[in-house]
Amino acid sequence: MKEIVSAQNSQFKYWKSLLRSKGLRESKHFLLSGKKLVDEILDDPIWNKKVQTVLIESISDSNAISQWQNLFHSMPGVLLSSPLFKELDILGAGGPILVMEQPEIQMWNLQGSPQGFELLCPLGDPQNLGAVIRSAYAFGVDSIVLLKEAAHPFLPKAIKASSGAVLRIPLKQGPSIRQIGAVKDLTDDPNPIIKPSSSNKLNLTTDREKQVKKSQRGDGGPCYALDLEGTEIYLKTGALNSSMRLLLGEEGKGIPKTFSGERLRLPMVNPMESLNVAVATSIAIYEIKRAGLIRGVGKSHS
Repeated sequence: MKEIVSAQNSQFKYWKSLLRSKGLRESKHFLLSGKKLVDEILDDPIWNKKVQTVLIESISDSNAISQWQNLFHSMPGVLLSSPLFKELDILGAGGPILVMEQPEIQMWNLQGSPQGFELLCPLGDPQNLGAVIRSAYAFGVDSIVLLKEAAHPFLPKAIKASSGAVLRIPLKQGPSIRQIGAVKDLTDDPNPIIKPSSSNKLNLTTDREKQVKKSQRGDGGPCYALDLEGTEIYLKTGALNSSMRLLLGEEGKGIPKTFSGERLRLPMVNPMESLNVAVATSIAIYEIKRAGLIRGVGKSHS
């Protein structure tokens, strides 16, 4: 088995680049660690075919190395010196690290109708993103739309926080959060139709006015935002259905003012300025899915 001991090795440099979003975006691989997740990958006939290389910490016990080799069978393995292995094992998981092929993340159609329950995520913190993906998968969200502001879903912290759910739920690549449900300025049209208003002032109206309601629905379908200034979610669950979009705000910034759709909030007995985004999202998803099942729409993944 090949052994790498130099930090200047080109392969090692490549693997180290996969610890950053930039490196992940520029490559087709990611690193996966943690005994539970590694075991699940090895037992999955689809995912184990996506393992490119198994990285094992170089140890003095040759019997242990032989055991690893037997475990991974024909998968190509590389021994890393302890210092190099620890540089890649940033979560301190120990055990082998799998270099895996990234699944394809398709582009999301902003103008199209929702394909089931779509969760729109701009979360830049990989742990928050992973925790939200974990809850979304558990409660039956159909797909995650990663907005431009979002962290890369295959960062080690995101994978760990998702408990591997990032490998199971469909992911799509979306635009910036500022493009979601934003109504364009109606005075931008070069050929407006001029109508007198009741106040005898001139109003500019265009065909785009017909698109305002569509934009308020998130362009292609119903789009709601989770926001402290919104309507209590329990007052709206009767109007929600199995095909909709739920937009989350950025950490610290919230929902952009340009968002014209309806905003929903969680009622609180003792109002707080904010809630942890993963906790708030989990509650909102659960309530929306529960309401749908009570009305006989949506689906259960039990």
